Amino acid sequence: MDYLDTAIVLTLVIITVAEFSALMTDKLISTTGSRTRGFDEWCQCLVEEVRLSLREDVEFNVAQSASVLEKLNMLMASERDKAQPYLTRSVLLNNILTTVSKVSTPKMADKLAQVLPDRIAKCDHSATSRFRLRTGVKVACVATIVALVLNISSLSLINELENTDVEDMTRLQSQIESLNTRLEAEDDPTNAGAIMIELRSRLNQRSDLESKTLSVGPTAQGINRMSVEWVFGCVLTGLLAG
Repeated sequence: MDYLDTAIVLTLVIITVAEFSALMTDKLISTTGSRTRGFDEWCQCLVEEVRLSLREDVEFNVAQSASVLEKLNMLMASERDKAQPYLTRSVLLNNILTTVSKVSTPKMADKLAQVLPDRIAKCDHSATSRFRLRTGVKVACVATIVALVLNISSLSLINELENTDVEDMTRLQSQIESLNTRLEAEDDPTNAGAIMIELRSRLNQRSDLESKTLSVGPTAQGINRMSVEWVFGCVLTGLLAG
């Protein structure tokens, strides 16, 4: 098998492990409440950015800021009680600006509407980056465990794909063609029978070689699970999937 075929097969294996591990990680995240914790971190960042914006961008007094932050905290608290917290940016901005318009002038509300989206975007980026990093680490850990349990070693897979016995296949094909030529030219039934027996043997060898299965996966035999190469190959599979 050439390098391109090896790369394709290895990529498909890695993608399959990654998808399976991602599904398991998603269930794990839902069970442990990681999304809720990520939502809480985003809320804390957002409240701080809104507080700074009210103080620095529009110079609200303490009472005005407290009123806006109180409404914001109420909105976030109601969202936090849901099974999967989700709060759109438009809903968030409308809530804040509606409250601001009640405690300040339209000019100050318009000014806040200009600067607040950038502050919210900064919180979105920060929270999303942290959540993706933690999720990626979890997927890599789950994928490594899956690879160890199911014996999916990238190194073993590459070795098996590259070791397709091309030379043996070429040699057998040459022998089969030679035997076919001899059989067609042979007039003696005794010699023809011997040639046919030998030809059948070579055909069986070629069939066995063509149907050779990879010695990787949960059903593979003779796997040394204590070898450094095998462990490294499984860990590599997990890291690539993660």
